[in-house]
This record gives sequence, C-alpha cells and structure tokens, in this order.
Amino acid sequence: MNVERIKPTRENLYSYLKDYPEHQLRYDLISEFIKGKDCADISCGVGYGTFMAGEFANTVKGYDVSVEALDYANKNFTRDNVSFHALEDLQDEQFEFISSIETLEHMSENDGDTFLQKISNSLNVTGTLLISTPLNETKYKENTTQFHIREYSYQEFKDKLENNGFSIHKIYGISNIVSERMSSNLMGFSLMSILNSGMHRLIPSSLRTIIARALLKKDAVEEIATSCALNEDSLKGAFCQIAICKKK
Repeated sequence: MNVERIKPTRENLYSYLKDYPEHQLRYDLISEFIKGKDCADISCGVGYGTFMAGEFANTVKGYDVSVEALDYANKNFTRDNVSFHALEDLQDEQFEFISSIETLEHMSENDGDTFLQKISNSLNVTGTLLISTPLNETKYKENTTQFHIREYSYQEFKDKLENNGFSIHKIYGISNIVSERMSSNLMGFSLMSILNSGMHRLIPSSLRTIIARALLKKDAVEEIATSCALNEDSLKGAFCQIAICKKK
C-alpha cells in the first residue's frame, strides 16, 4: 500500500481544515451517523479525523498499518474516548459504525478486497460503513499519482463494495470549482473527455501543468476552498465519492 500523510496538530487543526475543506466535509458527514455509537476509523492515519469523531461518538478506535502514524496520533489526538491501534490487532471486535476515508486508492485490487472483507468482519449486522475514494471516470485508473495505485469509477466502486458483502444505501459527491470546470462542456468537449481520450499525453508534462493551471485557475486557492461542496445523491462535477453502506 502506498501512503501519503498530512500532519496537522491539535493546535492548528481547524485552521488547516479551512484550507482543505473536503476533509471537514467528510467528518461533518460522519458526525451525523455516530452519536452515542462505538465506532472504528480504519486507516486513520495520524488520527485527526478520529479525534474529530470523538466529539460525537461514544467511543472511537483508530486503526492503521503505520507505526509512525499511530505514534503521531497517540502524541497529538487522543481523547478519553479515543484510542489508536495497529490494524493487525483488529480481530474479533465489532462496531456499530466504521469509517474509512481515502484508503482503497492506495491498494491493489486484491489488497482492496482483503481490506473490505476485514471491515465487513468488524461491522455488526446492523452497522453502517462510510467509505470514500477519489472519483475517476477516465480509463486511466492505475498509478494515477505517486500514491494512488488504483482509482475507481462510481460503477467500479459500487461493484467492488457489493462483491465484498456491502450494499450502497446513499451516495455523496464532493466537488469544487476545479472539478466542476473539468466536467463542464465547451463546444462539445470537456477537459475530462480529453483526459479520457489520452490526447493530453501528447503534450509535454511541463506544458500540461501550465495549461491546466491557466484553464482551471488552480492558483486561486481561496476560491477553490470556498467552492467545496458536499452533494447528496449526485456525483456531477465531483472529485470524491462517498458511499454509505450496510452489510447485505
């Protein structure tokens, strides 16, 4: 599994979230499902999301494969009802709610299946899974970044969850002005359709970066942050898909 980490502290967490509002949106959504429940945050990273969930849940256990990340989480993000554990220690316990945020894309197909089966074994019969992953509707889904081994279209995401014992009860998309511009049609074309055709690969990467920044206005950081939105039952213009699942 390829891992990318961010490391806010408890002191700067909420200023950090202003710059990365998609993280705030995901955990705001989680908070709607966890009040009074015993929960797990699987692939918790450095633990800031687990810490945020602890404001609402009865208990939250964060699990991760990284000793370094767990050490950071234990130093910065514990609460009386929040604890952190190695993923290998997740064996017989079952939870009322499990979250797994931006994890599947860091795994191969087979590792992703094994991971989802482990989650299924750890969720009680009436429990809820909230899982998110980037939305990729192009035909280029493998090794899309240094850290992303496999990304998924909505249909692939749905099929993968169903093949591992889950059914989707609700879907959400997160969009911002950049992802919406990529999906917008101009004279019958969109940047997303160009990406899907592979035509962009004929342009040198350095020039592609300049063109993308100009067309998408990627340097307008504040505009991107304030345009971030959670859309229920819609993936139009989304860069992230969130599934609310139950066991079959």
